[in-house]
Amino acid sequence: MFMAVYSETDSGALPTTEDLSGWASTYGIQFPVMEDPGSEIYWRFGTGSLPSMTLLGPGMEVLESGYVAPNAVEAYLYPDE
Repeated sequence: MFMAVYSETDSGALPTTEDLSGWASTYGIQFPVMEDPGSEIYWRFGTGSLPSMTLLGPGMEVLESGYVAPNAVEAYLYPDE
């Protein structure tokens, strides 16, 4: 499952539902987009830089963090190909 999590808007405010749906619409995102009050999810899995991507495996194991190349995501999703 893919999801996007945002801690704040460009102005530093907690994103509203409209902010999240607008961002998803602008970039063609078709997976869940959620807010992260207090950046709790970011600090649990983030790398200290923004933007950041964390690829989690079963049991919430961090597989990769930071910049994750598209072919790396595909390799985890389809390991036998």
